[in-house]
Parts: sequence; C-alpha cells; structure tokens
Amino acid sequence: MISNNKNEPKIKPMPKSEMILALDRISRFKFPEKKLKRVYIETICAHSIPLKEKKTDIELWDNKALADKFTEIWNYSVKENFKELNQDFSLNKKYIFQENACYLLNKTILELMPEKADFKTLIKNLNKNEIPNNFNDYSTPKKIVLTEGVTEVTVLPEFLKISGYNPILNGVKIISIGGKSRLLNHYNIYKKQLKIPIYILLDKDAQSIYDCLNNDLRPMDKAHIISCGEIEDIIPANIFKNAINSEFKLQYKISVKDFDKTQPMVKNLHDIFKEKGFGEFKKAKVAQLIANILKNGVTLSDELSQIIEEIKLL
Repeated sequence: MISNNKNEPKIKPMPKSEMILALDRISRFKFPEKKLKRVYIETICAHSIPLKEKKTDIELWDNKALADKFTEIWNYSVKENFKELNQDFSLNKKYIFQENACYLLNKTILELMPEKADFKTLIKNLNKNEIPNNFNDYSTPKKIVLTEGVTEVTVLPEFLKISGYNPILNGVKIISIGGKSRLLNHYNIYKKQLKIPIYILLDKDAQSIYDCLNNDLRPMDKAHIISCGEIEDIIPANIFKNAINSEFKLQYKISVKDFDKTQPMVKNLHDIFKEKGFGEFKKAKVAQLIANILKNGVTLSDELSQIIEEIKLL
C-alpha cells in the first residue's frame, strides 16, 4: 500500500516476512557497521518510491541518514502491517547495550543503531518460533572460541555442559573457521572488532600459526595447540566406542580393542567404519553421535579437561 497523503512518505511497506528477515540479519554475530549498513541500504533501495538516488549514491550517505531513513521505512511498515505504532523502545536499548558490550564501536558506528525503530510491535505480533535470534531477550556472546573444524563446534559445548558449565548461559560462541590457514586472519579481524576474549584451539600441525598468535595475542586472549594431533586424538576411545555402538550396535558392536593406540584416531575411525561395514566415516556425523551420548560422569583425557577449564576461565 502506498499512501495518497502528500504529507506522508512514499514508501512501499515491507511485508512481515521481510521484516523478520531484516531483524534476523541485524541480530546475527557480525560487526554492526557491516550488517546494519547492508540491511539499511537494501531496505531503502527496495522500499523508497521513487528511488531518487542510485544504490552507489545511497552507500555514500552518512550513518545517521541511513539509520533515519531505515527507521522511517520500518515504522511506516509496522503501521501498515499491524495498524499500530509503539513508542516503547526498550528492546532497542537492550540491543544497543548488547552490541556495545560485545563490539568495539566508535561514535560514528553508534549513529547506525536503530534507536527508534518499532521492533516491539513486530515481536508482539509474531509466534514464539518466528522471533529471530530470541530478540525479546537479545544477547551477544561473552567469549569466542575459534576452531579449525566441525568436530569442535559439535562436541565442545557438550563437554562444557558435563563439566557443569552451560555454554549458552555463559555466552560462549564456538566458531569453525574451516581450516588452520584462516585462523590467523580471522583472529586479527576479530581482535580489532571485539571487546570480549577469544580462545583459539589449534591442531598439532599448526605450530607456526600458534607461534605467530602467541606473539600477537591480546592479554585477555589465549591460544592452545593440541599436543598430539587433533581434537579426535584427545577424546578417549571409550567415548567413540559408545557413540558408534549407539548407532550401529545392531550391525556390529565394537570394543575399545578395535582401536589401535599407535594410530591417529581419525585413521582408526576410517578403518573401523570400512572394516565393520558402517559406510563412509564422516567427522561431522561421528561428532554428533558423541554429542548425543555424552552424560555426566564421563571420564575425559587430561588435555581435554585442560581445554575445558581454559575456556571456562577465559
């Protein structure tokens, strides 16, 4: 709907689905300047009628102008969709407080913050499962764990839980970088953007990266290099045995004796899956099997226990 009132802005209202997506995008773990500018510019380009400036020109607007125009479009869309407009900006204040607690924000970036966009009316009109990133109780991470692969992202939260430390309640975000070669670059970016501590977990073969990191770590950050390979090598064989049996015991029940202590754990797992007819070994699948069977009282290796304590104390 486009207003016929000459005193009102000519705006194409955002549909509810687009508003949900926009709220999701601005509440993701990403540096605020980047995520907010992208959402604002796309919204302005899609919903200003007529679009008097090219996208490349809008990209040059100052932050306050972008925030003001986005807020104008957002609030107009709220009114069109829900026939009301709320002046309670408590959710906005919580969002801004959390972003400022997590990220290093200067005065110019703070001008991007959506102080007067009516998020509350949208949230009020959504089902609980539609609310992006639990925006009613929005919170940013309190510490970051950078890892090389998918196994750590899946199993570390479960190891933290059985140690009596809930990673969600304590604001721990575990991020897989997708390979050791990218860890140094990601750390250098994050340390310039974040106020919160960063823990970096590396495989044994990343010694040179570990040495570079240790020469350039912030005092609040910590790097740990696994002493004997990769994370699979410090997870006890008994845990792998129980996880695999939970899935394949009707085909073949394995024992700890099926693991060759002289071989890396990943090679053991490849061999076991092939020899026992379990199909192709996939790290992500086995990591999920481990996460599913972990219970309090499980005995961890000394180094895995050390890593868990280091993350908790960071």
